Amino acid sequence: EENNKDDGGQGYGYQVWISHTKPNYIFWGAHGQYILCMPESDMCVSLTQFVDGPGGDVKPENELKIFELAWELGRKAGEALPEDPETLAKLTRRMSHLALERKPSAPVPNESLKYSGTKYAIEENGLSVIPSCYGTDRRYGICVTSKLPVCISEMGFKFDKVEMSIHVVAGGREFDLAVGLDGIARVSELNVAHDLPSRVLCQAVWLDDDTCRIFVRYIETCYETVWTMRFGDDPRLTIKEFALFSPDGWITTELKAERKQ
Repeated sequence: EENNKDDGGQGYGYQVWISHTKPNYIFWGAHGQYILCMPESDMCVSLTQFVDGPGGDVKPENELKIFELAWELGRKAGEALPEDPETLAKLTRRMSHLALERKPSAPVPNESLKYSGTKYAIEENGLSVIPSCYGTDRRYGICVTSKLPVCISEMGFKFDKVEMSIHVVAGGREFDLAVGLDGIARVSELNVAHDLPSRVLCQAVWLDDDTCRIFVRYIETCYETVWTMRFGDDPRLTIKEFALFSPDGWITTELKAERKQ
C-alpha cells in the first residue's frame, strides 16, 4: 500500500496512486496528465496540460500544488456543473481516436508477392519511427527532449502470405519489424530512446495488388502510426500518425519513394 521512495509518499498500487488526503486517489500520467478522483464529492478532475520541460516531467513541488488545488476545488464543490454540449462533443470525438479497433484482414494477393525483396529510398522528411515524436521545430510532439532518429530514409520489404519483415532506416539507425499478414499482430521492438515505449504490435493488410497498409501500435499506449505503401510504377509512402495534441487526432504525410532494386 505504501511506497514512499518513488511517489512522494502518496502510496501506490494497481497502477493508481492513493492521495495523502484519503479517500481521494489519482491516475498519474506522463507529461502533466492527471485524473484526480474525489468519491466524497462525487467529482473527478481531469488535467491535460502538456509539459514540455527537461525530460518532459513536472517538478514535484508543482505536482503538489496541482493536487492541493484540485482537492480544494473538491471540498468547495456544491451542485453539479451545468452541461456543456460543445465541450462534450469535443471530448467524445477525442475519445473515439483512442478506441482500439479491430484491424482489417484479407488474403495476400498472388500478384503482390513480386514486391517481396524490394527496397525503397524515401524522399527527405522530418518524420520519426515513433508517431508524433519530433524535434522542437514540429508543432505537435511528445518527449521532444529525446534524441530521436528523425527522417525515415529507406524501407525494405520481404514477405510471404503469412508474415512480412520490414527493414526501416531512420536517422542513420536501422530497425526491423515483424508484421502479421494473417490477421494476427506480431510483437517487435523499436528501441529509439530510454524514455519512450519500445514494444509495438505490427499487422498489415493488402488493399489491392499494389497497396499494403501497415499498422504499428505501441503496446500500453495510445500511440499508433499507419504506413500505406503503394508499390508499382509510381511508389508512394503515406504515413498517418496518431497525434495527441492535433485537433483532428491524426497527422497525414505523403512521401515519394524510389525503388532501389
